[in-house]
Order: sequence, then C-alpha cells, then structure tokens
Amino acid sequence: MRLLPVSRRASSSGLVFFCGEAAALLLFITGVSLLYVTRTVGLTFAVVCFDLFAIALLILSWRRFHGGLHPCWLFLLAITFFQGGALFGYLFGDTSNPFSITLMWITPFDVPERYRAETLLCIALSMLCVYLPCGYRAREERYRAEFSLSIRKITLSMFYLFLPFEAYKIWTYIRFIQAHGGYAANLLLNADLLSSVGLPIRLLSLVCTCAFYNILLMETRTLRLRYVYASYLGVMLLSLGIGDRGGVLTLLVMIWYVHKFKRHTRFNFLPLIIVGSAGALLAAFIGYTRSNETIASLSILHFITGQGVSMQVTELAIAQRHFFAPHAWSYLIHGSRLFAGQQPAGSLFNDDVSGYLSNVRVTEGLGTGSSYIAEAFLLGGIPGVVLVSVCIGFLLRGLYSLSERKYGLALTIVLLPELIFLPRAEILSPLSRGLQYGCGMLAVGIVSLVLVRYLRLMHGSTAAGRLQKGEATT
Repeated sequence: MRLLPVSRRASSSGLVFFCGEAAALLLFITGVSLLYVTRTVGLTFAVVCFDLFAIALLILSWRRFHGGLHPCWLFLLAITFFQGGALFGYLFGDTSNPFSITLMWITPFDVPERYRAETLLCIALSMLCVYLPCGYRAREERYRAEFSLSIRKITLSMFYLFLPFEAYKIWTYIRFIQAHGGYAANLLLNADLLSSVGLPIRLLSLVCTCAFYNILLMETRTLRLRYVYASYLGVMLLSLGIGDRGGVLTLLVMIWYVHKFKRHTRFNFLPLIIVGSAGALLAAFIGYTRSNETIASLSILHFITGQGVSMQVTELAIAQRHFFAPHAWSYLIHGSRLFAGQQPAGSLFNDDVSGYLSNVRVTEGLGTGSSYIAEAFLLGGIPGVVLVSVCIGFLLRGLYSLSERKYGLALTIVLLPELIFLPRAEILSPLSRGLQYGCGMLAVGIVSLVLVRYLRLMHGSTAAGRLQKGEATT
C-alpha cells in the first residue's frame, strides 16, 4: 500500500474540512430561510440564526486569514455592519422590526415575509461566496518590496508641499456648505460645490493624496510614518465637517490594514473595539449635526442599527424587482462613475430608489446609497448575487496574493476603500477610483523618479566641477 506524503495528506484533510465547513454554512442559512418563508419559525429565530451565521463566518475567516490580515475579512466585516447592522440592533432590543422600510424619514412600511427571507438569503449567500474563493488554500503573504531613500525623501517633500492645498479644498467645501443651508447642499449643489474650489486646487490636492499613498507604500521608518499619518489624518478629519463619514472611515481602515500588512502583525481586538466605539460615537454626532437626528442616536448600538439601513435598499430591490430591473444594466454601467454631469432617471440605482420613496425628500437634499447585492439581484436574481460575490471574492484573493509586490500593494491601497464600501455602493464604483488614484500614484512616482535622477545628475556635475577646479589649482 502506497502512502501519500505528509504534506499532501494534510492538504487533502484541509480541503475536506474546508468543503465541509462551506456546505454546513450553506445548508444552515438556506434551511433557516425556507423555515422562515413557510412560517415554521418566527422573525426572532431567523434573525438570531443570521447573526450566528455572520459571527461564525467572521471567526472562521479571522482564523483562516491569520488574525484578519486579509481584505476578505474586512469586506465581511463591512457586509455585517452595513447590511446586517439592523439585525444585530433587533437582537439587542434597539429596534422592533429590522425589515421595516424607514429610509429618508418616510412613513415606515413593510414588505411580505418571502421578500424578507430572500433578503436574508442573498446577504448570507453573498458573504459565503466572497469568503470561499479567498479561504480556499489561503496562505500568508509578506511584503518584500524596497525603495531607495532618495525617492522616499522626494515623495515626502511633495506630500508636505501640497498638503496645504488639500486643507484649503476641504475648508472651502465646509464654508460653502455652511453658507448654503448645511449638508443638503452637498447633494443639491454638488456642481457649484466643486466649482467653488476650482480645478487647479482639486488637482493639487489630488497630488497630495497620491503622494500620501506612495509614502504609505514605500516608507518603512516608523517615526516618519507617524508624522505623515498625523498630518494627513488631521486634515482629512475636517471632511467630517461636510458629512463624509464613509470616506474617513474607509480611509482609516485602509491605512490600518496596510500598516499591519507591511509589518505582518495581526489585528488586535481591543484596539479595534476602542477605535470602533470612538468612531461610532463621533460618526453619530456628525450624523446629528448634518441631518438633525435626535440626541438619542448618540449611542453605539443605535449607530450600528442605523448603518444597517443598506439592507433596506437590498430589500426594496428584491421586493420591487419588476420596477427597477429594466434599468439594471444602466445601473451597472453608470455606477462606474465614469460619466460626468447630472445623470437622467434610470441611470443610478440610488437616485431611482430615492425618487421611488419620496420625491419631496429628494428636493430637500436627502437620498439613499446603493448596494452591490441589490444591483446584482436586479441583474440576475439569486444566481446574479452568487456570481458577482464570487467575482469579488476572487478580486480580493488576487489583491492579497499580489500584495507581496509593490504594484500589488499599490493596487490594494487604491481599491480597498471603495471595496470596503461596496455593501452600500455600486458594483463598479471602485473602477473610477482605481483609474483616478492609480494614475495619480503612477504620475507622482514618475515625477519623483525624474527628480531623483536630476538631483543625482546635478550632484555629479557639481562634484566633477569641484574636482576639475582642484586639479587646476594644483
């Protein structure tokens, strides 16, 4: 009898365990959905089962991805937060009906129970289908790229040179919004808001951001990184003044992940809980100041429940698929944000959902986000959700595998903030950001390299001139 090598036996047993794990999770969530839609079990049982499913998947991915050091773990955490927040709020008594449609402060209404069950199934299937491509034979990657000291110094100088333009841009936006009635001006007068700064300032601030991303990619000196983090985040926190909670949150998560990945250290639960709690309270306060929410919303649990409203967008897409599905391909194409200017009806899913719920609220400057799960369901039902989620899983796996190289980690830096935000954004929303900041990072890198070569050439010619002068003197 011929025995397999130990490594192959371990690999086979690991594969069997992984397949069993995936099958058990799939059967569990499918069975719960069927029991709920047939009214064999109640709402509380279904919600508790989903919460247990999400927690189990987060724990499994934490262990498989070496302490959460993988974009997939962050993505699963984002789905749990943005799509399942209300379900956890229901579990802890913060809301009595997590499926009630309350978007844009309209009169709440409910959808039939079969659509609720389908919503739970779509979210859970998406989480599982994102996890499977990443978790299959997952291995640890280490960042090995190195950069010369001269190009790091040049990039650092460019960052500090253009940082005032970033601060000026954000401060101008804050003043414009305050002068035009508050946060609603961000939506109603977006073109005027952008023109209040001007294209040159926006381009110079883009140089600052791309230089910061290059520093995040290249710099290894801890003290220098602390100064850069403090400077840039100090400026970007001003964005909370214009209500950009999501942008600041995803930026912080991306910086934290890249910092940990370069040093190959896992996330620690205690700092995550402390920073998450502080961020939740701050974001709840910003929500109060921008949207006149009640002071009672300044609690962590209520904030988590409120962020779970993206599930309502998914719920509406499932319940009203006949209304939105004719525009599904238009939502996909225009969701890339590559088309400038005001988009007509039928172009963006979040705009159509807002108009469907309340045109009056839209004229007041209110709106909703989108959801990649909702757009995927409009494209192809549950199979569409599975296909899109599997593609996202392979993308996250590819980003992690390539992150050991400089270009792979640069791509992660550019795309990760938008990928984390996909549970409340369009499927192709990372595309425009990838092109904008990817080209910007490349341009800043080329300019830095040219300046390094020029300075070396000047230094060489100066040294040669001094040498010739010394020879002439002797």
